[in-house]
Amino acid sequence: MDNQIKKAKWGIIPAMSLVFIIILIFDYFNIPSHIGLSVGNVHLGTTGDVLNVLMAFGIVIFTFRVIDEREIKKNKNARSTAIILMRATYASCLETLSIVDNQYYLAKHIVPKIDYNRSLDENKIEKHLMDDPFKEDKAIIDLAKDGMIKPEEWIDYLRIVDLYHNFITLRITFFDIDYASQTDEQYAMKNKIATDRLFLKRFLEEKIEKINHELENTGLSNIK
Repeated sequence: MDNQIKKAKWGIIPAMSLVFIIILIFDYFNIPSHIGLSVGNVHLGTTGDVLNVLMAFGIVIFTFRVIDEREIKKNKNARSTAIILMRATYASCLETLSIVDNQYYLAKHIVPKIDYNRSLDENKIEKHLMDDPFKEDKAIIDLAKDGMIKPEEWIDYLRIVDLYHNFITLRITFFDIDYASQTDEQYAMKNKIATDRLFLKRFLEEKIEKINHELENTGLSNIK
């Protein structure tokens, strides 16, 4: 719709310019009188008046064009910022997943510092694992409100947030599931954690690849 409006707006400009040129020619050569039309009650204005109108019209066109180009550049920059922040978020998710994949590090340096009788806010290390990848969440939300993030991208972003939080919770809660799997329920949970981990990893990599492709098309592929 925006493209249609833009085309219509710039299509009016040459049409109006043509009208003014025709008026200028009619006035300069006094064409109405030559073809037998009475123009006694019609005031076309002097050539100077027409030229003043043309100049004013040209200034208006130039102003609107500059404003339009600045708005396009502003939106383009905001769009690039939005997807760069999302890419950084997804990359941070992958980095944190690799940390909790390390069974030794998880069992020796993370789980012992977590008090399961306390809330998430009281367990700093668990909260850090949960929140750190999404430190740009507020900026991303603001850009989404401004329309810089496509609806399907926003849905995927929210889905990733949910999938990531759920996985981290399960991974920490059942950190020793690989060694304690005995019952059918335990095996089922072990398989669920492994399946969720694989799906989340692939989903994140797919989103990062898609963003990289868009940045390449805008000449920003060198931004890390």
